[in-house]
Amino acid sequence: MPGSWGVLIQLTLQADEKSSVTPGASYKMPLANSQTFTFGLGGQLSSENLHSHKYNFYYSANDLAEPMIGSSCAPGFPLGPRSTSSPFVDASNLGIREWLVDAVQVIDFHRSSRATANGEGPPLGVAGTQSDSSQYDNKFIITTDASMAATWSLVRLSTPSSPLLDASRTRTHELLMTLAPGASSFQAVTDKRGKVVGRIVNGPSQAAVDAHNAALIGSAVANALRPQ
Repeated sequence: MPGSWGVLIQLTLQADEKSSVTPGASYKMPLANSQTFTFGLGGQLSSENLHSHKYNFYYSANDLAEPMIGSSCAPGFPLGPRSTSSPFVDASNLGIREWLVDAVQVIDFHRSSRATANGEGPPLGVAGTQSDSSQYDNKFIITTDASMAATWSLVRLSTPSSPLLDASRTRTHELLMTLAPGASSFQAVTDKRGKVVGRIVNGPSQAAVDAHNAALIGSAVANALRPQ
Protein backbone atom coordinates (compact mmCIF):
# COMPACT_ATOMS: atom_id res chain seq x y z
CA MET A 1 0.00 0.00 0.00
CA PRO A 2 1.50 3.39 -0.96
CA GLY A 3 2.59 5.61 1.90
CA SER A 4 0.24 8.37 0.70
CA TRP A 5 -2.80 6.23 1.50
CA GLY A 6 -4.59 6.47 4.80
CA VAL A 7 -7.60 5.48 6.90
CA LEU A 8 -10.29 7.89 8.07
CA ILE A 9 -11.97 6.69 11.29
CA GLN A 10 -14.97 7.82 13.27
CA LEU A 11 -16.00 6.19 16.55
CA THR A 12 -19.54 7.03 17.70
CA LEU A 13 -20.86 6.27 21.19
CA GLN A 14 -24.55 7.09 21.60
CA ALA A 15 -27.08 6.48 24.35
CA ASP A 16 -30.84 7.13 24.22
CA GLU A 17 -32.50 7.03 27.66
CA LYS A 18 -36.28 7.19 28.04
CA SER A 19 -38.54 7.06 31.10
CA SER A 20 -42.27 7.52 31.48
CA VAL A 21 -45.03 7.42 34.10
CA THR A 22 -48.52 6.60 32.84
CA PRO A 23 -51.10 6.69 35.64
CA GLY A 24 -54.72 5.91 34.95
CA ALA A 25 -57.92 5.06 36.80
CA SER A 26 -61.52 4.19 35.96
CA TYR A 27 -64.54 4.96 38.14
CA LYS A 28 -67.41 2.47 37.92
CA MET A 29 -70.96 3.28 38.94
CA PRO A 30 -73.54 0.50 38.98
CA LEU A 31 -76.84 1.41 37.38
CA ALA A 32 -80.22 -0.24 37.24
CA ASN A 33 -80.81 -3.38 35.20
CA SER A 34 -77.22 -4.62 35.71
CA GLN A 35 -75.79 -1.69 33.78
CA THR A 36 -72.55 0.11 34.64
CA PHE A 37 -71.30 3.61 34.02
CA THR A 38 -67.51 3.91 33.69
CA PHE A 39 -65.50 7.12 33.72
CA GLY A 40 -61.75 6.94 33.05
CA LEU A 41 -58.89 9.34 33.61
CA GLY A 42 -55.28 8.99 32.49
CA GLY A 43 -52.11 10.92 31.93
CA GLN A 44 -48.49 10.54 30.95
CA LEU A 45 -45.23 12.09 32.06
CA SER A 46 -42.18 11.19 29.96
CA SER A 47 -38.61 12.32 29.47
CA GLU A 48 -35.88 11.46 26.99
CA ASN A 49 -32.15 12.09 27.07
CA LEU A 50 -30.11 11.52 23.92
CA HIS A 51 -26.37 12.05 24.11
CA SER A 52 -23.57 11.00 21.82
CA HIS A 53 -19.79 11.19 21.68
CA LYS A 54 -17.91 11.19 18.37
CA TYR A 55 -14.18 10.78 17.88
CA ASN A 56 -12.41 11.27 14.56
CA PHE A 57 -8.94 9.97 13.67
CA TYR A 58 -6.69 9.71 10.65
CA TYR A 59 -3.79 7.29 10.24
CA SER A 60 -1.44 7.23 7.28
CA ALA A 61 -0.24 3.99 5.74
CA ASN A 62 3.24 4.62 7.14
CA ASP A 63 1.90 4.86 10.71
CA LEU A 64 -0.09 1.65 10.25
CA ALA A 65 2.89 -0.21 8.82
CA GLU A 66 5.48 1.12 11.28
CA PRO A 67 3.70 2.69 14.26
CA MET A 68 5.52 5.53 15.95
CA ILE A 69 6.56 5.26 19.59
CA GLY A 70 3.61 6.31 21.72
CA SER A 71 1.12 5.86 18.89
CA SER A 72 -2.10 4.00 19.61
CA CYS A 73 -1.30 1.84 16.56
CA ALA A 74 1.82 0.49 18.25
CA PRO A 75 1.67 -3.05 19.70
CA GLY A 76 1.27 -3.08 23.46
CA PHE A 77 -0.13 0.46 23.58
CA PRO A 78 -1.95 0.87 26.93
CA LEU A 79 -5.64 1.30 26.15
CA GLY A 80 -6.61 2.00 29.76
CA PRO A 81 -8.92 0.06 32.07
CA ARG A 82 -11.55 -2.24 30.61
CA SER A 83 -14.88 -0.48 30.12
CA THR A 84 -17.82 -1.70 32.22
CA SER A 85 -20.52 0.55 30.72
CA SER A 86 -21.34 -1.96 27.96
CA PRO A 87 -20.76 -5.48 29.30
CA PHE A 88 -22.53 -7.10 26.33
CA VAL A 89 -20.17 -5.56 23.75
CA ASP A 90 -17.24 -7.76 22.78
CA ALA A 91 -14.82 -5.67 20.73
CA SER A 92 -11.85 -8.00 21.22
CA ASN A 93 -12.07 -9.50 17.73
CA LEU A 94 -13.52 -7.05 15.22
CA GLY A 95 -11.36 -8.34 12.38
CA ILE A 96 -9.92 -4.91 11.55
CA ARG A 97 -6.44 -6.22 10.81
CA GLU A 98 -7.84 -8.91 8.50
CA TRP A 99 -10.10 -6.38 6.76
CA LEU A 100 -7.21 -3.99 6.17
CA VAL A 101 -5.05 -6.69 4.56
CA ASP A 102 -7.92 -8.05 2.44
CA ALA A 103 -9.02 -4.55 1.36
CA VAL A 104 -5.54 -3.70 0.10
CA GLN A 105 -5.36 -6.96 -1.83
CA VAL A 106 -8.80 -6.49 -3.41
CA ILE A 107 -8.08 -2.87 -4.38
CA ASP A 108 -4.69 -3.85 -5.82
CA PHE A 109 -6.24 -6.74 -7.80
CA HIS A 110 -9.25 -4.76 -9.07
CA ARG A 111 -7.58 -1.40 -9.72
CA SER A 112 -9.75 1.28 -11.27
CA SER A 113 -8.99 2.58 -14.75
CA ARG A 114 -6.44 5.36 -15.11
CA ALA A 115 -6.38 8.24 -17.52
CA THR A 116 -2.75 7.66 -18.48
CA ALA A 117 -1.78 4.96 -20.97
CA ASN A 118 0.70 3.29 -18.60
CA GLY A 119 -1.99 2.74 -15.94
CA GLU A 120 -0.41 5.01 -13.36
CA GLY A 121 -1.66 8.16 -11.68
CA PRO A 122 -4.98 8.88 -9.96
CA PRO A 123 -7.94 6.61 -10.75
CA LEU A 124 -10.90 7.66 -12.80
CA GLY A 125 -14.19 8.01 -10.99
CA VAL A 126 -17.42 9.94 -10.64
CA ALA A 127 -17.00 13.39 -9.14
CA GLY A 128 -17.54 13.32 -5.36
CA THR A 129 -16.61 9.65 -5.01
CA GLN A 130 -13.35 7.87 -4.38
CA SER A 131 -12.24 5.03 -6.63
CA ASP A 132 -9.96 2.34 -5.22
CA SER A 133 -11.37 2.71 -1.72
CA SER A 134 -12.87 0.40 0.87
CA GLN A 135 -15.03 0.95 3.95
CA TYR A 136 -15.50 -0.96 7.19
CA ASP A 137 -18.59 -0.41 9.35
CA ASN A 138 -19.24 -2.21 12.65
CA LYS A 139 -22.22 -1.32 14.83
CA PHE A 140 -23.35 -2.59 18.23
CA ILE A 141 -26.93 -1.88 19.36
CA ILE A 142 -27.75 -2.77 22.98
CA THR A 143 -31.30 -2.24 24.25
CA THR A 144 -32.39 -2.57 27.87
CA ASP A 145 -35.96 -2.04 29.06
CA ALA A 146 -37.81 -2.36 32.35
CA SER A 147 -41.42 -1.71 33.26
CA MET A 148 -43.70 -2.00 36.28
CA ALA A 149 -47.46 -2.51 36.21
CA ALA A 150 -49.79 -2.34 39.21
CA THR A 151 -53.46 -3.25 38.81
CA TRP A 152 -56.30 -2.72 41.27
CA SER A 153 -59.87 -3.81 40.71
CA LEU A 154 -62.20 -2.52 43.40
CA VAL A 155 -65.95 -2.22 43.49
CA ARG A 156 -66.03 1.31 42.13
CA LEU A 157 -62.42 1.90 41.09
CA SER A 158 -59.97 0.07 38.84
CA THR A 159 -56.66 0.76 37.14
CA PRO A 160 -55.53 -0.25 33.63
CA SER A 161 -53.17 -3.14 33.02
CA SER A 162 -50.73 -0.98 31.03
CA PRO A 163 -47.33 -0.34 32.63
CA LEU A 164 -47.32 2.39 35.25
CA LEU A 165 -43.58 2.97 35.04
CA ASP A 166 -41.37 2.31 32.03
CA ALA A 167 -37.68 2.95 31.45
CA SER A 168 -35.48 2.03 28.48
CA ARG A 169 -31.96 2.67 27.29
CA THR A 170 -30.60 2.07 23.79
CA ARG A 171 -26.85 2.25 23.26
CA THR A 172 -25.37 2.39 19.78
CA HIS A 173 -21.62 1.98 19.30
CA GLU A 174 -20.39 2.32 15.72
CA LEU A 175 -16.93 2.21 14.18
CA LEU A 176 -16.65 3.44 10.58
CA MET A 177 -13.37 3.38 8.65
CA THR A 178 -12.58 4.44 5.08
CA LEU A 179 -9.39 3.26 3.37
CA ALA A 180 -8.54 5.41 0.38
CA PRO A 181 -5.69 7.12 -1.46
CA GLY A 182 -4.47 10.30 0.15
CA ALA A 183 -3.10 13.60 -1.04
CA SER A 184 0.52 14.71 -0.72
CA SER A 185 1.64 18.28 -0.15
CA PHE A 186 5.02 19.95 0.30
CA GLN A 187 5.20 21.93 3.54
CA ALA A 188 7.88 23.80 5.46
CA VAL A 189 8.47 22.29 8.92
CA THR A 190 11.02 22.77 11.70
CA ASP A 191 13.35 19.90 12.49
CA LYS A 192 14.88 19.00 15.88
CA ARG A 193 17.67 21.54 15.43
CA GLY A 194 15.21 24.35 14.78
CA LYS A 195 16.01 24.53 11.09
CA VAL A 196 13.21 25.03 8.59
CA VAL A 197 13.19 22.23 6.04
CA GLY A 198 10.84 21.03 3.35
CA ARG A 199 8.81 17.88 3.94
CA ILE A 200 6.23 15.93 2.00
CA VAL A 201 3.11 15.55 4.18
CA ASN A 202 0.48 12.92 3.38
CA GLY A 203 -3.13 13.53 4.34
CA PRO A 204 -6.63 12.49 3.27
CA SER A 205 -7.71 13.57 -0.18
CA GLN A 206 -10.90 15.54 -0.70
CA ALA A 207 -12.46 12.59 -2.55
CA ALA A 208 -11.66 10.30 0.39
CA VAL A 209 -13.24 12.79 2.81
CA ASP A 210 -16.35 12.99 0.60
CA ALA A 211 -16.67 9.19 0.52
CA HIS A 212 -16.27 9.02 4.30
CA ASN A 213 -18.84 11.78 4.87
CA ALA A 214 -21.31 10.04 2.54
CA ALA A 215 -21.05 6.90 4.67
CA LEU A 216 -21.57 8.97 7.83
CA ILE A 217 -24.71 10.54 6.38
CA GLY A 218 -26.05 7.12 5.38
CA SER A 219 -25.43 5.77 8.87
CA ALA A 220 -27.15 8.78 10.46
CA VAL A 221 -30.21 8.33 8.24
CA ALA A 222 -30.36 4.61 9.05
CA ASN A 223 -30.20 5.36 12.78
CA ALA A 224 -32.98 7.96 12.46
CA LEU A 225 -35.25 5.52 10.59
CA ARG A 226 -34.65 2.64 13.01
CA PRO A 227 -37.78 1.88 15.10
CA GLN A 228 -37.46 3.20 18.61
